[in-house]
Amino acid sequence: MNRKIYTLLITLILFGQMFIPANAQSSAHTLTDQLASYLKHYQGVVYAVIDNDQKIVGGMGYADKKNHILAHPANTAFHIGSISKTFVAIAVLQQVEAGNLNLYTDIQEYLHDDGLQFQYPINLHQLLTHTAGFEDLISGIAVNDAHSVLTIKESLIRYQPAQFIEPSKVISYSNYGIALAAYIVEKASGVPFDLYAKENIFIPLEMNHTTFDQFQDSIFVSKAYNSDLLSAKEPILNLYPEGSVITTANDMIKYMEWCLSDESLLLSSASKELLFTSQYSGSEDFEGISYTFNIHNYNNELVIEKKGETAYFHSQLVLYPKQKAALFLSFNSPLPWPWIHSIQNIFTAKILGQKQEIEKPKIASIDPSGIYHATRSNFSTVERFLSLLIPDRTVSITKTGNNDFKLNGRPMVLIGENLYDSVIGVVKVVKTNDKTILLTDSALSFIKVPKIFNPLWQWLAIISFICLIVYYFLNQIYMWLKGHLHPVTLISSISSLVLLCGFVVTLFGGLNEYNLLDIHQTLAWISISCIGFALLLIVSRVKRKHMISSVLSILIVSSFTVVLVINNVIPAIK
Repeated sequence: MNRKIYTLLITLILFGQMFIPANAQSSAHTLTDQLASYLKHYQGVVYAVIDNDQKIVGGMGYADKKNHILAHPANTAFHIGSISKTFVAIAVLQQVEAGNLNLYTDIQEYLHDDGLQFQYPINLHQLLTHTAGFEDLISGIAVNDAHSVLTIKESLIRYQPAQFIEPSKVISYSNYGIALAAYIVEKASGVPFDLYAKENIFIPLEMNHTTFDQFQDSIFVSKAYNSDLLSAKEPILNLYPEGSVITTANDMIKYMEWCLSDESLLLSSASKELLFTSQYSGSEDFEGISYTFNIHNYNNELVIEKKGETAYFHSQLVLYPKQKAALFLSFNSPLPWPWIHSIQNIFTAKILGQKQEIEKPKIASIDPSGIYHATRSNFSTVERFLSLLIPDRTVSITKTGNNDFKLNGRPMVLIGENLYDSVIGVVKVVKTNDKTILLTDSALSFIKVPKIFNPLWQWLAIISFICLIVYYFLNQIYMWLKGHLHPVTLISSISSLVLLCGFVVTLFGGLNEYNLLDIHQTLAWISISCIGFALLLIVSRVKRKHMISSVLSILIVSSFTVVLVINNVIPAIK
């Protein structure tokens, strides 16, 4: 009997703590059953639910496993990543109401002589809908130690991304753009943005354990854990308004209540409507995006959502306005998004019923086949190389028959006019200014790029070059053991191998420091030196009349060089 009681207590500790009224237990149990089924894949989670006028908060697992601190909805704060952006949108709308800002005025009128110049004019409406045309730039967004932190202004100037496309042409998700909007709020209000949010958003909503301040010490913040559930360290954001908020489930339920209510606290009814209605859509098949929120149509009902992702925390906020229902989840380890969406979908089905598919005319007038890069990619700097390293930055569509296509090797099903159900969700193929764009039902789009950017051949070229350098090195060791030493060839093979290793170490060192731009020149010189020594090795093969292997080596080195050129590595040399 005692053993059964002990087992029950342990189960309650690990499977969570729920703070729910009795008549809401069915809804809570549906959610906690789902969370429990994934428990071995994450360290801790906090959640908040509004359903049938009932408020439910809870925690499951650990916020600090080493010290046996449980994930608690009131006592442990979690990082919520890009859900932070929704507070920036509220701040902008507040300043618009105050008459200090205008959503459609060129932002240069607010920046004055701050040293920020843009290729195309931008307004706040475009910043809040991710349509300012900015490419992505990881460099400068974060640091690993407090001594290296820059101010928002310093970061915006030093790490300004290019505009790769005209504004309002396509959604291009931009952390920089949201941080820029927050900086404009700073300028307009005369108050640092973290303090502005505290005084004008968090205090009025009584969100007493919510802050943009990354150095706060008023509440315990959950430890971060990697995908192996080992302790990890969250970076410190330079562009902090785009994703630095920490909060509790208790505070988030207050925010959710405000989102669902008709009260005019924080914003007027008109401004609140702007916040939660579609402000941009690339296609009539999608509801599009409001000011930082994604809008979806589910059984002719609106679903509003925003996900947040940091280095290790994954969070999701979902609102069901008509039903006055909401869901918030925050995990302290990177539970895969398809699993989080599965939990969300089950909850959505409970609120709105099973998804009903709407029949549409099935027309395929645009050939979608080709290679696409996410608009949330970099196109003009060495960071283009990340399209090879981050799998979801590139998709490949291949034609398998008459109007039959596969996306990343999985079948695409035509469900409307150039509208497909695919492995990445529903996608729409459109043509814009001679560019082929792949739209999704979120703040993510893909743009067609030349076939030379096919990651398959690029990886083949990289791996072939690595194998070539290793082969030459081992061959020289073998020749040395046989007493047929060629000093120049030996030195060249050792140098090329060392440089190749140096390239890899430098690249991943830059990624670890969230900064490839500052090591761009170093990568370029290492690359050219490595290629130079490889060419010396080929010359030695030619002198010894090893023509077949020499030609093959030239092809491999040339292919590797092309990879470096198209990914903007070698052009860094000045």
